[in-house]
Amino acid sequence: MVEVVQSQGWPQAKGLRVMPRLAVVARSLRWTDRAAILPAILVAMLIHAPASVVRAEEASHDHAHHHAAAAPAAEAGTEVAEEAADKATGKTQDETAPAAAKPRPANVGGIEDPQKQGGIITGDVVFEGKLYPRRPILMGTDAFCQTAHPDTPLLDERWVFGKRFGDEKAALQNVFVFVSKGLENHEFELPTTPAVLDQVGCVYIPHVLGVVAGQPIKVLNSDATLHNVNMNSKHNGGFNEGMPVKGMELEKTFKTPEMAIVLKCDVHPWMASYVQVMSHPFFAVTQEDGSFSITGLPPGEYEVSVWHEFERFKPVAAMQRVTVETGKTSEPLHFIYRPPDAK
Repeated sequence: MVEVVQSQGWPQAKGLRVMPRLAVVARSLRWTDRAAILPAILVAMLIHAPASVVRAEEASHDHAHHHAAAAPAAEAGTEVAEEAADKATGKTQDETAPAAAKPRPANVGGIEDPQKQGGIITGDVVFEGKLYPRRPILMGTDAFCQTAHPDTPLLDERWVFGKRFGDEKAALQNVFVFVSKGLENHEFELPTTPAVLDQVGCVYIPHVLGVVAGQPIKVLNSDATLHNVNMNSKHNGGFNEGMPVKGMELEKTFKTPEMAIVLKCDVHPWMASYVQVMSHPFFAVTQEDGSFSITGLPPGEYEVSVWHEFERFKPVAAMQRVTVETGKTSEPLHFIYRPPDAK
């Protein structure tokens, strides 16, 4: 049971400045989701309250300690049983544990092609011109978000320049590179492994995410603070669900191909992620060095296009053609973006 001690000056408590925004979020949610975020709102009040308020975590400490004391014995019993089962079957621990599949980097797309029946497209994306500085994000009174970035301020992600090649040339990150034509007569197996979108330090990671239509998307909350995931789209409907608890997960599926579906958080308005829903798996997202690679493409003629969220950055050529041959890597594609005032 949590005891709340009366404190003079409570109406002026610093933490209450976050409550109007939480109230706005609560009103935007369905009734079922409002009930889900009420505990988080209460926690937010306790977190930001004066020192004379007893926090919920302290009240539950004894309860957690009781369960922690029993955990080692239970784990030991489980390990003994598993070891006995392995000896009975003649298997070692290494043989019984399946090897976890290593996730691919975001700038490597396509499908696995161990027999080299397809080809590979490679290239890079650079920005030429004035390298505009990124704007720092003002987090207001959200103490959790501020403490998540103690050393350097969080910067706006509308454009992110990576590796520099001089004063006015750099790799451009978060560019979505995809096959835009040439796959109309091909079918590919739907990925069953969920794509992951996490909320870490009051930032969506990744900022740009590509998925295949029908592939599950797992949305995580790795922050000990309230987030809500708000999505509206032209072809895949919408939802607005609260995620008040650290470790909480949502799973969503977008069934129709659609570009640039925005997922945002109303509690932290700077948070945004762009989900690209494709009819095939041949896409990649540029990272710090601006490079990309798309593997396993069937031999043929293709058009490859690029997308970047800041529409005022214009690509010199938004589409390039490429020929893919079996077992070979095509000539690298080079995409160049320039600032809005460039001729």
